[in-house]
Amino acid sequence: MGFEKIEFKLKHAESTLVFEKTGNPEKEKEYEIRSLKDWGFDLLLVWHKGKLTYLLQEEGLRKKGETFRLEEEEYSVEEVLEELPKDTSIFAKIEERNGKAHILVEVRHIKKKWGEGTLILNVPAAELLIAFFRKKGLDRLYNYIESVGITTEFFHQRGKPRIPIPYEKLPTGTRDFIKRTQEIFELVGFGRLSLAFYGKDKNKDSKYRLFLTLPTIELFDIWIAEKLNNSLKVFK
Repeated sequence: MGFEKIEFKLKHAESTLVFEKTGNPEKEKEYEIRSLKDWGFDLLLVWHKGKLTYLLQEEGLRKKGETFRLEEEEYSVEEVLEELPKDTSIFAKIEERNGKAHILVEVRHIKKKWGEGTLILNVPAAELLIAFFRKKGLDRLYNYIESVGITTEFFHQRGKPRIPIPYEKLPTGTRDFIKRTQEIFELVGFGRLSLAFYGKDKNKDSKYRLFLTLPTIELFDIWIAEKLNNSLKVFK
């Protein structure tokens, strides 16, 4: 039996478990300089046109004192930064343009508003997010990722769909997964988990279908990403 049978599809929908933390998903988040390295970048302090400014480059690509050209402009590396000046921080936000999410990152004084700092990154969010997951070995996340916008959706199915079992009959490990996922929702202020759990086969492998949605900007946080990846490991 499958979703082509309308009665089965409706019964499946009735029996699917949904756990939500409602609200408006965050679009902007403050990050520390080490997060840039997690994403694969170095933050440089460079001389450009007679002024000091910030520039983002691939991790390990540039060294202090190096002069190079980028898009026909000359830059000289004053410092490969390990920390930021006092009252200065890194802010990232997600913007949607014509159906595609982009991540924008700027360095600015903590009391200034977006757009008043130095923009150091503006790239498609999905590309950077997947590269980040791969770099950090977050296998469940890069295997399950489905779409990226202001929120990111993960999807995974194992086994042929049948009528999901009720919450009261879920195995302990599956309940623990739900609890840990809800803890992440509380941490980030938004989230949705749709879980149809079908049980286990004779090899004790779980059979299920799940959709999981979280704010994209939060998934660039290595602590959140690792917590979610580890939570998903309850399923073989």
